[in-house]
Amino acid sequence: MKIDLGVLSPVDEARRRMGASLSKSAMPAHQPVAPGFTWAVDQTTVPLRGAGPIGKGPRGEVVVGEEYAIIYIQDTGHARWLLENTPEQSKKYHLFHCHTIEQMLDQGRFERYVASVRRDGFFPVHSREDDGRTGELDAQLSPCRNCLAKTAHRGDPQSFDLRAYLEQLVGQRIGPLPGTWATDGRPSDYPPDWKVHSLKTRERAGFRCQCCRVDLNDKRHLLDAHHLDGVKSNVATSNLIALCKICHQEQPQHGRMRVKKEEREAIIAKRRQLQRLLDEGS
Repeated sequence: MKIDLGVLSPVDEARRRMGASLSKSAMPAHQPVAPGFTWAVDQTTVPLRGAGPIGKGPRGEVVVGEEYAIIYIQDTGHARWLLENTPEQSKKYHLFHCHTIEQMLDQGRFERYVASVRRDGFFPVHSREDDGRTGELDAQLSPCRNCLAKTAHRGDPQSFDLRAYLEQLVGQRIGPLPGTWATDGRPSDYPPDWKVHSLKTRERAGFRCQCCRVDLNDKRHLLDAHHLDGVKSNVATSNLIALCKICHQEQPQHGRMRVKKEEREAIIAKRRQLQRLLDEGS
């Protein structure tokens, strides 16, 4: 009996339970409608769950109910200096259900986005320094090139006039425009009790990887707790699964995660041990 290390059925099962999109191997190529998420428009948190799904307009525009909206990732992962001086190198905002958005839906990472109806191109974001310090500021993000290609704009992304584009949508209400704008209140970092949630997640899994099934009871430091939706502050039981460091690194948008050589070798040795046990029992 061979272990198929490429099959992530436990991950897909967990995604299905939480209502997130499944992996590409277990779902259709497109998801036209996604669950609600959070507006980033003023000093209150306004969750859209139950208030209507995120859908597509006539040309694929991002629409919430009857409102045109802009979506972007608030947790930029970038330093304040970059966000203040070269924000075009940071996250992009989206006007349409473009290839990037469809890819995030396929990967179950759509919950990382927040919605906004701000017209000036400045968006409340979270910064992150190399030493782990975080902050909040308004950054002049650039539009996604895939989205830009769906508009009449043919110049540089930095010259795109977001206000003019939104206002030319004749007969469409753009949404509330409060005088002040702030973050939606959702933190980008792990909660203070993250270690407790991480331990409980790994305990529920019996200190086994829920992807490759390797037993790490005697090497528990090689097992991580993984957020299915990519939102670090979302510690709901349905959003957390236990993965060995190798499987964790192989998840969407985890390519920058480092696994030490000795850690990788230890996990591979454990996998081989499991394979031998399964072969002997077959």
